Amino acid sequence: MASNFLPPEDYQDRDLSTKKIKAGETFYRCYDTQRPIEQAMFFGTTLGNRYDDPEQKVGVCYIGTSLTAAIVETILHSRSGINAVSENELRQKALAEITFTHDIELVWFSGTNLKKNQTTANIYTCPHPESQQWAGKIMQNPRNYAGIFFPCSHNDQARSVSLFEGRAQISEVVSAGTLDEIDETYEILLSHGVGTY
Repeated sequence: MASNFLPPEDYQDRDLSTKKIKAGETFYRCYDTQRPIEQAMFFGTTLGNRYDDPEQKVGVCYIGTSLTAAIVETILHSRSGINAVSENELRQKALAEITFTHDIELVWFSGTNLKKNQTTANIYTCPHPESQQWAGKIMQNPRNYAGIFFPCSHNDQARSVSLFEGRAQISEVVSAGTLDEIDETYEILLSHGVGTY
């Protein structure tokens, strides 16, 4: 029987390899159009996502470094067999553009940084209760890391961020329109083998 994929006991005390994000850099998040733009940044504690807080105390919001990442992590997330999405679904999702007032530091879970951070690519595929233990240790680190920088599950060239609540001061969240209004949406879907109807 395989052992659980868990972080070292003292992981919360380690100086980890990070990705530094400059103030003003733009991030992206798809959100339901029923919500006002003020609610686009949702920090969840449901344990439903890979890097949620196992103690359900710190909310986590998932954002992308690009429109591609935002679409992959919403429209295509957990739907590996999909080959088409409806125009109606695209109309029901809007794109938020997010910037921060200060530089932030994210624990880097990709490339050579996996080894530097004493983990492996198993962090992408292990059961959520295990990856959440890694996230929980990072949240406890006194260096106050703002979140985790990691590759998207359906496109390892795109990057996402699990942002920890209260660790970054948001400068601005603005709507860029619904996904059906953005030409690049269709290009991104087609590049992943997904059409529309």
